[in-house]
Amino acid sequence: MTAIKQLHITYLHYKICILTICSTAYCASLTESTIATS
Repeated sequence: MTAIKQLHITYLHYKICILTICSTAYCASLTESTIATS
């Protein structure tokens, strides 16, 4: 039972990391395109 809980926590942490990286990259590309057009 502990192993499953540990795996779930690891999965959530991984998911949060991916989401953070993706949103950061998305914001960066938005900023870049805004600067490029202006």
